[in-house]
Amino acid sequence: MTAIFRICLIGAVLACMTGRGWAQTQEPANSTNQSLGDVARQMKQAKGSGAGKVFTNDNIPKAPEGQSAPAATPSNQPGNPGQGHDQAYYREQMAKLEAQLETHQRELAVLEQKLNLNQVQYYPDPQKSLMQQYSRNDINKLTVEVEAKKHELEQDEKAMDDLRDQLRRDGGDPSWLRNVAAATGGTAAATPPASTVTVGKPSSREAWESAFRAAREGLTQAKEQQQLAEDELNLLQIQQVRELEPGRKQDFTDQVQAKQQEVDQKKSATAAARKALDHLEQEFKDSGAPADWRPAE
Repeated sequence: MTAIFRICLIGAVLACMTGRGWAQTQEPANSTNQSLGDVARQMKQAKGSGAGKVFTNDNIPKAPEGQSAPAATPSNQPGNPGQGHDQAYYREQMAKLEAQLETHQRELAVLEQKLNLNQVQYYPDPQKSLMQQYSRNDINKLTVEVEAKKHELEQDEKAMDDLRDQLRRDGGDPSWLRNVAAATGGTAAATPPASTVTVGKPSSREAWESAFRAAREGLTQAKEQQQLAEDELNLLQIQQVRELEPGRKQDFTDQVQAKQQEVDQKKSATAAARKALDHLEQEFKDSGAPADWRPAE
């Protein structure tokens, strides 16, 4: 009995020790599982807090109560006249466009009259070809020029519409662009004659280039205005010679005299513009400025 008792006692002790050891080995496992759970919860909390979050209009953070969002700058606010041009700018631009439109209209009228004259004097009969002053090539050339001038008129009108649109975007008053021609004494008067170009005293490369550009543009404009007036005078003289009715012939005579005075004025303007350019050339030479400051023509 004693031996059996001892064997049972030893077995019980071993069983207790084995169970305790098994429990101890399970504790670290449970501890490890608990640590992984904590990590998972932390990651979930971090994700919910906004880390790596994509913001949209629905979830973008709002300013705290009592604080307002940054105000838009005046340049970003449409219709703010403070950031646009003033009345003087718009009236000046419209006056230039109206003057240009008037010139192109006069040029178109001259071209159309020339084309009509050519068509009347053109003879398709080869036997009469020596009698005619104009050829079919002249008619074709004038036709192309007429169409090109009409396109220029369309561009002038578009530029005026664009200026009105710009005025609306700047929040200006539409009345600024009304009666511009009347206020300037006529559209032609809106563009200063070439003789009034102010050269000033340039002292830098940019200033010299600007002065030469203004002087050359003034001379070019003066020449174009003179040529236009001469063309109109020539057409009036042709009509004057062809007119047989005394009353209408006198009307053409009066128009010729008035147009001749205009031609003389345009010639004087061209001479003044050429003199202004020559004076600028001499000033440039006397200034001792580098030669490359004078822009090429």
